[in-house]
Formats: sequence, structure tokens, C-alpha cells
Amino acid sequence: MGARPPRPGAAVAAALALGAALRGVSFLERPSLAMDEARLSLNIAARSFAGLAAPLDHDQSAPLLFLWAERLMTRLFGVNEPALRALPLLSGLGVLLVSFVILRRLVPGRSTTLGVAILAVAPTMVAYSNEAKQYMTEALVALVLVWLALEWLERPGPRPALLLAVTGIVAVWLSGSAVLVLAGIAPVVLFGHRPMDRATRRLGMAACAAWAVWFGLAYLLVYRSAAVNPYMERYWAPAFLTPGDTSLRHAWLALEDIVWGFIVGHGGLARKPEAEVLVAACAVIGLGCVLWGARQLRQSRGPGAAAVLLGPLAAVLLASLAGLYPVGQRLLVFAVPSIVILGVAGLEAAVGHAGTDWGRRTWGVLAGLVVAPLFAVTVLQLTVLDSASRMRGLVARLASHRAAGEPVYVFGRALPAWEFYTTNWSAPDRQRLDFLNRVARAGGPAFENAPSRGGRVGATEGEGLRYRAAAGPELIGLPTGMEYVAGQGLLRLRPDDGWVEREADRIEGAAGPGVWIVLAEFLGPEYQLVEELRRRGARITYGDFEPGHVLVRIVFASSQHTPARPMPANPSHT
Repeated sequence: MGARPPRPGAAVAAALALGAALRGVSFLERPSLAMDEARLSLNIAARSFAGLAAPLDHDQSAPLLFLWAERLMTRLFGVNEPALRALPLLSGLGVLLVSFVILRRLVPGRSTTLGVAILAVAPTMVAYSNEAKQYMTEALVALVLVWLALEWLERPGPRPALLLAVTGIVAVWLSGSAVLVLAGIAPVVLFGHRPMDRATRRLGMAACAAWAVWFGLAYLLVYRSAAVNPYMERYWAPAFLTPGDTSLRHAWLALEDIVWGFIVGHGGLARKPEAEVLVAACAVIGLGCVLWGARQLRQSRGPGAAAVLLGPLAAVLLASLAGLYPVGQRLLVFAVPSIVILGVAGLEAAVGHAGTDWGRRTWGVLAGLVVAPLFAVTVLQLTVLDSASRMRGLVARLASHRAAGEPVYVFGRALPAWEFYTTNWSAPDRQRLDFLNRVARAGGPAFENAPSRGGRVGATEGEGLRYRAAAGPELIGLPTGMEYVAGQGLLRLRPDDGWVEREADRIEGAAGPGVWIVLAEFLGPEYQLVEELRRRGARITYGDFEPGHVLVRIVFASSQHTPARPMPANPSHT
């Protein structure tokens, strides 16, 4: 596969430094946990190491070694955002370093610089490097497996085989997508050498057999609970590429979703119709570069190198066609570095046909057109377009202004983060945690992503969604019926009929004299609830309004002089 390339130049070092700086800034800003982060973090904070091996609450699933590593961080550094995001941050930095190692092995110096620069500034890579979820760790695991497979191709023997085999065994416990990477590189391990002696073939077969056995065990103990979860099946159903009349359309929509996510980040702007042409063009060009890159690597580095990078993508496609793995933006983060490596290889091959002088100029222009917009969007996302959760600040301000015994209404989408930030993790109220976990799970009366009722909200719905906490009653919000599913988005663009009126009735009935309302990560139409309360004569005596987050205290004219209700000595839910 050729001699090892020279050490990195100043341009690569600058790209690596820029990537580290962007991730570091985001990490140090310490935004509050978003809803999905809070769901997983509640399990990590509340459970023992042994407890994390059982099916998780809040319809979550994560590799066991990742959960144990996160639990260890919270034991060492406390239950807080930096401890929970340290592993994803380190994984994000590791992705840049391992990508550089692979790039310089496979492509010329300028393509190595471009590939590292793209991964350094891409919004989705920066965002997932600072999210308390497993996705960036899975990207690092995938790259390490690819790197070791390339090593195996170059120097087959007992040591590379043992290293690859052991890493694959560990990988299935650290990454849910590792099995797809292993399935993609298995043909290379088994048939990648020509000729292949008997000893080498036995080593490859032993490695693949070990991966299959250990993944089977990991599936039974960890991943199966998510695979048979009815809610997860419903949520991901549109994201499978199973054969049918709409399979090609689903594949194209999935490709567009991945491209848009790569451009704007996982928490980026909603795609407007005006962006469709841009996204479609980027999808076609990107796909062309990836395929051409695979062809170029096959010619320059041998079919094994191209197969190692393309194999996991082929495994994803086959698994999705079989209804085993959905194609979603976050579930393909593990494949993004390999896609970028193939893409820059294809771009290098395309520009190479322009001649030396024109090729150099063309390369500079194309590199700028790719990197500059990604960098600009990342900077905007970190500053002007900041859409981070602000729940920690809302809880702190509520605690400083809330009178003893005053009730608080918690909107459904705010509940996971509310539970996380209002729990004293040094001495958690287990009864309260159990109650909130029970009502907030899929199928529970407060599950925020419940499907539409198909009719009006009942007049007695939500009567049991009240908990007497030490600080005061907690009124848990009803689901709006604005269900979100992968591949389709929101199935309903406004709350179910009667949701606003029913929630307003519950809030008005709890006021005594004041009542607090916490809306977080709401989608827009839910703010009608505040307007409805004002229409009924409620007066806002405190208001904190930030993007997607609202904290208000309201008092009804008829209850302005009503004393606060006394609190019982021992909290209990009603």
C-alpha cells in the first residue's frame, strides 16, 4: 500500500487546532442538557453500574461500556454537564486524529488537509462532540476499526489479526453500530489478500467468528430491549429502506436529511423549501464524489482499501433493506468520517483531470467552497443561532423567585431536563424519580411524543399527573399529540383539540395564588397555552422568555389574595 506519508504540515496542524478550539468553546459554554441528553443522563445518574445493564428508562438504549464510562465520570466528577460530555468530547478529538492517520495513508497531502478541515468544522461533528450521547464515540470506534483493517491489509499476520479481533469484540460493547462496521470489513478480512495462505485465512475466520459470538451476547443483554420496543419501532419505521413502492423516495429523503444535517448540525435550522435545490445538488455531488473516490482508491490503493471504507455503508444499506437498521442522521454519524474520506478522494481524482495549473486553482476554489460555509454555520450555531437548552438557568431562576409551596406546571417536552436539574443527586428522592419515570415513558400519560388522540382531549385527562414535591406541587403536562417520527418529522403541526383548554383548566385549578409555568424546547404552537391563560384574566408577575424556553409566574384575578396551600410533611404523589 506504499510508503508511509510524511509528517503533517502546518495546514493540517491548523485544521486540527481549529477543530479542537471549536469543540472546546462549545464544551466550556456548558449549555444545559437537551431533552434526549437528559433522558439518557437520568439513567446514568440514577442507576448503579449493574443497573445500567438492565433496559433503560425513558425508552433509551446505549452500549454498556459507554454507559459504564459515563457512570464512572459522574462518580469521579459529579453529576453535571462537563462530566457527562467529557467522553463525547474526547471522542470528537479522537475522530480528527484517527481520520488524519487514515487520510494521509490513502490520499495526497492536500486532500488530507481538506478532509481533516471538513471534519474539524462540520456543524454536525462539532455538535455531536458536545452531546451526552454515544454517537461520537461510535464514530471513533468505526474509524479505529477501519484503521486496523487497513493495517491488516498491509501486514497480515498474528499481531494485526489479534489486535483487530480483540478491538472488534470490545467495539460491540462500546458502539451499537460497530456490528455494521465489522460486517462491512469482514469480507476484506476473509478474502482481501491474494493469495491468502491457510494461516492467514484461519486468523480471519477466527476474528469474524469471535465478533459474531460477542455481538450475539451483546444483542441479547443490551440491544434487544430497544429492538423490540414498540415505541422505537413506530418512531423509526419510516426510516427503513425496506423494498416497496416508496423505498426509492425514502432513500432519497434519507440522503437529503443526512446532507442537511451535515450542513447545519443536528440541532440546526429547519429546512425551508428554498433550500431544497441546494440540498439536492449537494446530495448528488457528494454521492458522486464518494463513488468516484471509491473507484480512485480501488485503482491506487487496491480493492481492499476501497472495500474497507465502503463496506460499512453497504452493510447499513443491506440492514435497512432487511428492516434491521433505520437510516437516520444521528444513526449514521459513525459513517460520516468514512464518507468524507471517500469524498475528498473523489474530489482529488476529479480535479486531477484539470491539469497541474488549472487543477491547483480549481482545488483551492473547491476547498474554500466546501470548508468556508461549514465553518460559518458552525460559528453561527455557537453564537447568533444558539439553540441550546437553557433548562439549568430556568430552574435556578425559579428556585430564587418561587415562594414556598407554590405549584409549578412542567410542559411535557421539558420534563426530562426538569427531572434532571431539580433532583438532588447526592440524595435523590427515589419515589419522585420513579413517579416521573413512570408517567414520562412511552405509553405513559405524560409521554411527550405520544401520537395524536384522534379527537378532543378528555375533560378529566391528567388528573393523576400531580406530585407533591418538597418545594411545592408539580403539575405534569399532558402530551400535545404533535408526534415526531424519523424520516417524516411532525405528523401534526398543532396540539390536539382541547389541549390548550384542558391544560389551562388544570393550571387555573392549581393556582394558589400564583402558579409557575415552565415551557422548554416547545415547538411554537404550545405557547397558545400562555395566551389562553391571559385571556382568562391571568396576570404575568414574572416572565423569562428565551428561544424555545419560557418561565412565567401568573396570578388569576380571583385568587390574588388566596394564601398558598400548606405542604404535607412527607411528599406524595396524587
